[in-house]
Amino acid sequence: MEYINSFVYCDKITNEFNPTNGAMNRNIASPLNDLRPVSIPGNFTFSIACSISHIDVEKNNHVAFHFIDPDGNEIMPRIEAYIPQGTLIAPNGEKGNLNMDLEYRNLVFKSEGLYKTQVEFNKTILGEYPIEVKKAVINNDNLN
Repeated sequence: MEYINSFVYCDKITNEFNPTNGAMNRNIASPLNDLRPVSIPGNFTFSIACSISHIDVEKNNHVAFHFIDPDGNEIMPRIEAYIPQGTLIAPNGEKGNLNMDLEYRNLVFKSEGLYKTQVEFNKTILGEYPIEVKKAVINNDNLN
């Protein structure tokens, strides 16, 4: 069965070509323990890096991400992708892996509280990842 082998909230994700081995290097910048918009209500931009393993590459697959507020409501349309058979490659009949990088731009938060991302794969929820949303603390003591 498929499983999530990593999930990280972060500021930004970049991919750079590595000429030494010909692979793309995935760079996760500033992992986040919470999300801190300047004001509540307010908007905030952040990214999610997620890796799913043990995928059957011989069939069509579907992945979806649901971002849910403290009241259990999706606060934006789910992000989803259909992965046709043959898109993922795994050697010698092995199971495949999928790295997904998501960027949520200017997502509006109406209240503080515990939000979460649900990761769904082929209509099964593989995991839920909570994150606290709090108003940013701005220290003006250093401004003169």
